[in-house]
Amino acid sequence: MQTATAPSRAGRHHRCGAHRPLSVARRVLRPAASAARSPGPSAAPASAPSPSTSGAPSSVIGIRRAEQREYWPAADLHCRVFMHDQGEDTCKVLGNRVDRIVALQVNDRLARDGAGKSTLLLAFDGPLPSTPAQLEAYDAAFSAAAAAGAAPSAPTRTSFPSPMWWMRGPLGLAVREGLGVAPESLGLLGVAAVDSFCDLVPPRELDWRTDGAAGWYRREGYAYISNVAVLPSARRRGVARQLMAEAEALAKSWGCRAIGLHCNPKKTAPWNLYTQQLGFRPSGVVEPAIMPYLQGRPPDRCHFLVKLVPGWREARQAAAAAAGQAAAAGGKAAAA
Repeated sequence: MQTATAPSRAGRHHRCGAHRPLSVARRVLRPAASAARSPGPSAAPASAPSPSTSGAPSSVIGIRRAEQREYWPAADLHCRVFMHDQGEDTCKVLGNRVDRIVALQVNDRLARDGAGKSTLLLAFDGPLPSTPAQLEAYDAAFSAAAAAGAAPSAPTRTSFPSPMWWMRGPLGLAVREGLGVAPESLGLLGVAAVDSFCDLVPPRELDWRTDGAAGWYRREGYAYISNVAVLPSARRRGVARQLMAEAEALAKSWGCRAIGLHCNPKKTAPWNLYTQQLGFRPSGVVEPAIMPYLQGRPPDRCHFLVKLVPGWREARQAAAAAAGQAAAAGGKAAAA
């Protein structure tokens, strides 16, 4: 299903989580049990395209954090779900993905600078690779897909005078490793972003006379979920639900007391998922009328949904106790 968490505003828009790259051996969070060729700019899938070795979809969905080299397939999936831009002008299609990745890289920098925490979650078809052989197979499939993306006939080739020759400028070196890699070539089914920057979490009451036309200000103690997207071929398999569960677990580990997102109530499937199944409730705050136009989407205003993170108080108390013990141990060591 396509969820309707609103892509964020221009500048640091399309807010999607990001993080420092993790090694393949360290990047696994945990698998969660669940009940082709990429259109547009991505290259054809490589052999061994999915963590699931059979032709049929796996009954297991693996969830983990993204590496920077996987930003391109994640951005490709996001743009195909939200923008439906397959078959449009090549420069526009490539530009949408570069724009998405730049937002991820901005979040990387903000997290490194201490502004908060940020993570991009990926959902895969099948158990996550864990053995050395499985990790090597994943790397081989990734390399093959990247080589296809760099082929002379591929729209993501970076040779002059192709569009990507100059569009690649803002992209980090690690990100460029994945140019043209299709989500299907990795068995990638869905993506979701979660951060604790909270600059898109509205205050309890908005007043244009005092808050300005946009009214978005940072609120501490919140985690914010955005850009939840699932390939159409993978819907009704619980992918979005499991991505949300992992995002909620991250929010709890970060010490957040609440988690929020924006959703268009006209998108009944995600709205019902959030409000009827996952425990989110409307806050009564609707995004400013100008936001859909700034983001180039239909003029349907998204509502801010929020829920308390289960166990947040206990998690915060435990974190405070651990910090106190560490400080006490450090004081004793210094005194000795």
